[in-house]
Amino acid sequence: MLDPRTYLWLSGAFMTGLSTGAVCASVCGAVLLPLVLGGRGSLGANVRTLVVFSLGRLAAYL
Repeated sequence: MLDPRTYLWLSGAFMTGLSTGAVCASVCGAVLLPLVLGGRGSLGANVRTLVVFSLGRLAAYL
């Protein structure tokens, strides 16, 4: 069983994600949509591009 403070911390992190998620999606979407839709690659190539972009953002956050 988790400590009640842990639940408070997790709920705060969840609310922060909800509050900034739309802004992040719109900023990233402005970069990702032309990149993915402009390519002539297959679905697998587009998914690979999305994964590489997401991993780059994750590395920047860490």
